[in-house]
Amino acid sequence: MNKDAKIFHKKLKRIEHCEKITGKETIEQLAALMFTPQGREFCIENNFPYLGDLREIDKKELEKHNVYVDKNFTCTNVEKVAVFGNSHAVLNYDNVEKSYHVIAMHGAKVKIIASGYSVVFVESKGADIIVEKRDKAKGFV
Repeated sequence: MNKDAKIFHKKLKRIEHCEKITGKETIEQLAALMFTPQGREFCIENNFPYLGDLREIDKKELEKHNVYVDKNFTCTNVEKVAVFGNSHAVLNYDNVEKSYHVIAMHGAKVKIIASGYSVVFVESKGADIIVEKRDKAKGFV
């Protein structure tokens, strides 16, 4: 386990509700858990992960797993994306073959452009979200 993963484990121990964490997960495994239905719910209910902790972690390591902190970016058809802090994101979706999940917290500003028949689910706490739907697209916040 690397230093970055230890930051999450230390904080998760304080939140007794998180039974899926063993303390041996990598950042990749923790990000994967965050994007599960239970993980998304856990993040919103517990205001987790904490912005200060995210800022201590190597941003390149987080971005490998579609977790963005204090970053301005645009992406297209990325299935799972988490946006935190002083981020400004434009997320474009037009693929109908899968559904998409976005987590936005801690002041992030996110514009979602959904077109065609795409379906985008957004979990948000303390973020500014704009959903622009075109054609038959669906966006659920």
